[in-house]
Order: sequence, then structure tokens, then C-alpha cells
Amino acid sequence: MPHLSVEQLFKDKREKLDLTWVAGEESGRRSLGSDSLARPGIGLIGHLNLIHPHRLQVLGAAEISYLKSLDRDSLQQAIERLFSAELTAIFICDSKPAPRALLQPARQTSTPLFTTSLPS
Repeated sequence: MPHLSVEQLFKDKREKLDLTWVAGEESGRRSLGSDSLARPGIGLIGHLNLIHPHRLQVLGAAEISYLKSLDRDSLQQAIERLFSAELTAIFICDSKPAPRALLQPARQTSTPLFTTSLPS
């Protein structure tokens, strides 16, 4: 059965995707799961979707702008929903720094958080 850890994904794609591991290094063994990898059509990667979250969450300029537009309470609720999902890792694209609102929850939940200069 296929198996891919976050750590292996990082090692394999670090240079190509210009990845920087910002938080959650201790959870590098998190797996994308053999069941998900074995079934074509299962979406493993997606943009900010708090209704149907994905295993690998991708946040680009639009998603970061959306989060920044929220008032304090709405932002807190969005962050709680994001991190309460079955989340394997978060990728922040478009050379955007990791927002402070995501850093603390990523550290608290040991969720791997990456930045990349590539567009989303």
C-alpha cells in the first residue's frame, strides 16, 4: 500500500517547490495515508475550504487576504475550524510569510506548516 510521510514529501519536493518548514517539524512522520493515496480521485490538496477541508491545505494570496479581512472573532473561528479538521499539513504559497494567527495553532497542534515562493 502506498505511504507518504510529510517528512518524505518535504525531502522530495524541497528544492523544486522552494519549501521552508516553519512549524510542526516534530510531526514529520504524519502520513498522507495509504487509503487516500491508493484511491484516485480523492483530493489530497486544496485551497482554503472550511466546509470540506483537505489533508494538505494550500493558502495563497487570496486565502491569506480573506483571513486578514476577518474580524477577530471570525478569524478565531476560522482558525479553530481549520485546525480541528483532519489536517496533515499547511502550505503557504506566493512568498507570503506565515500569518501569526496560523503559527501558534500550528505549533500547539504540531501541524507541519510550510512556506513556498511558488504561486498557488
